[in-house]
Amino acid sequence: MPAELVRWADGDLSAIPQDEHAATPAPSFRRDDGWIDWRRPAQVIDRQVRALQPWPGAWTTLDGRRLHVRQARAVAGVSGVPVGSVLPGEPPRVAAGSGALELEVVQPEGRPAMPAGDWRRGQRDHLLLGTSAPD
Repeated sequence: MPAELVRWADGDLSAIPQDEHAATPAPSFRRDDGWIDWRRPAQVIDRQVRALQPWPGAWTTLDGRRLHVRQARAVAGVSGVPVGSVLPGEPPRVAAGSGALELEVVQPEGRPAMPAGDWRRGQRDHLLLGTSAPD
């Protein structure tokens, strides 16, 4: 357990009020903030997926249509594979800048969320997810 958490649990830390004059509001999320840049490390993308649920959600494109990534986790990748490539096998994994993102739950545009393995079985063999920024 982190030392600061232990100190807090023991009552050894005292609260310090926030300086309201120094506080700044965080900007609201926009839909484009959810776009996944596969060139980034898988661990960063994993955090993006978790942070942006339920809105705006993390998403990529496949054949010009959005594919929301509702649940995923970072895993070891395969070298020499273009970023955005869906690696063969189960469960579906997508090559990232470093590592890979294992897809667990996805939501194709206009469809309900589904297990990523079910989605992958309905796709053709070679998939390359959108790697260029949205317009």
